[in-house]
Amino acid sequence: TGGSETRFLEENWFLSHEPIVLALGTQSVDKGTLHLVAAMRRLWAQGSDARLVLVGETMREVTEAVRALPEAERARLHLLGKVSDETKRDALAACALLALPSRSDSFGIVLLEAWLNQKPVVGARAGGLPAVIEEARDGLLAPFGDVEALAAAIERLLNDGATRAAF
Repeated sequence: TGGSETRFLEENWFLSHEPIVLALGTQSVDKGTLHLVAAMRRLWAQGSDARLVLVGETMREVTEAVRALPEAERARLHLLGKVSDETKRDALAACALLALPSRSDSFGIVLLEAWLNQKPVVGARAGGLPAVIEEARDGLLAPFGDVEALAAAIERLLNDGATRAAF
């Protein structure tokens, strides 16, 4: 879709190439953002060097939860808010995977955007997402709210380049 990984990394001061877990869209409870943050905290505690990038309008409860994180974790989480279409395309080019652990999406257009950028996806087994994501063929699913399963799905994709490429 014409995005630039290099531009995204440079504009957001990512000086190294840790894998990026990207969430695009409204950042809220129903979209699973708090579960995604909790899953990433679990992975960070296990030694993952991945960064979490949240792009889109951010609801108050998410902003407050991010502010409450320890400083070391906040340094790995990038809350970008609303961005230009160019920055969104750049984020898709730069990410290792897209996470959409939402219970409120009937389709999830961002899934198509990720796939157009040859990026694997992790979604929630809720709403319309299971009808869009074919489990273990073009993405992974975790039950909505199951932080452990979400962390495991993200970890699998971060650690298995062949699976990431296949999806």
